[in-house]
Amino acid sequence: MNVVHVNTHDSGGAAIAAHRLHKSLIPDEVNSRFLVLFNSGKFSDVDTFSPRKTSFLFKKARSKILGNSSAEIQRFLLENRNVEMFSSPDTLYDLATNPIVRTADIIHLHWVSNFLDYRTFFRRARKPIVWTFHDENPFMGGCHYSHDTQFLSPFLMDKERAFRDIKMSSLKSINALDVICPSHWMRQKVADSFYRDCRIHTLFYGLDDKEFTYIERDEARNRLNVNSEHLVLCAVAADLKTYRKGFDLVLSVMDSICSNNKTTLLLVGETPEVPLPDNVIRIGKLDDRTKLNLVYSASDALLFPSRQDNLPNVLLESLFCGTPVLGFSVGGVPEIIQNGQNGLLSDTVSAQSFEKLIKEFLVIKDTFNRNEIRAKAIQKFSAKNQAERVTNLYKEIINNSRPVM
Repeated sequence: MNVVHVNTHDSGGAAIAAHRLHKSLIPDEVNSRFLVLFNSGKFSDVDTFSPRKTSFLFKKARSKILGNSSAEIQRFLLENRNVEMFSSPDTLYDLATNPIVRTADIIHLHWVSNFLDYRTFFRRARKPIVWTFHDENPFMGGCHYSHDTQFLSPFLMDKERAFRDIKMSSLKSINALDVICPSHWMRQKVADSFYRDCRIHTLFYGLDDKEFTYIERDEARNRLNVNSEHLVLCAVAADLKTYRKGFDLVLSVMDSICSNNKTTLLLVGETPEVPLPDNVIRIGKLDDRTKLNLVYSASDALLFPSRQDNLPNVLLESLFCGTPVLGFSVGGVPEIIQNGQNGLLSDTVSAQSFEKLIKEFLVIKDTFNRNEIRAKAIQKFSAKNQAERVTNLYKEIINNSRPVM
């Protein structure tokens, strides 16, 4: 069975989740390929899409697609940092003509914004399509999370509606589409908003328990040069400056969090360029899984103040290291975190409620059992189980009998 996984980048949360699935399918005798538009070399087993850029028609199309409208969108995004991104359904790339896509039995789309051209792809791709929704963009216009629509200008709101109309119209040429939702929250969003003639499956992300594992706390702290007697908290994201990720809420109560000189805060990812207390350690961008294991294992809790999210990879990684999570009850987060068992959640998204959450954690932090947290996470988010269910879905699709998961 030949399957191609398609993602715009080889980095970012969606790419990581997609590549983990790709790797886990290979032992199940699926001939899996991973195709991206932008290849940074993060993985050694990734194929790079090579567009044709030589014809006059290409230049004409580029001028049309990336004209004044695109420039105005970019200006808005630069001026309004609350909106994470805004993607067009029109691109310059004819994905359906790629040899790997053409020889695949199943095309498995992932995060394909600025890569997939809706009008041409769904008209030309005469193969079964599976699509994992890592965010809301496939059934929105240009936005990637519904949270962002509150910040759009009138011009962007018009584009949001126009882009969504293009997407829904383009989908009418599909023979069959199976959508995988990594959370029940996403499944409900899809049921309410997406193209009606698709089958929806709920399937959590999977993680290899050998990829993220608990390292004894004192050893982890010693290797990171962190005081073993401190309360250690961590925050992990590709970009902690992203408004949706909510790190600004942590910043607003930073003095309270770090007022105790026996507290250390570890920050992984790009951070805001603002002064921080001495007991905050900026680790920066981190692709080294071994060191990331050390960060989770050294920490008493992961701070995850996201305003909206699907099924964040960092939560699974933290739990696989036995580290409880403090966050908000938004999106798919409460499908991962159970109050008092593997973390604490607040129903109110605010700096004050997050500060209260941390104080509550300090009172009960010794009641969390790291071995139990890890064991239950492995049971629920096993890469092997995910691979088996996806493989079965592929087989059923090829046999024209697709079960709802």
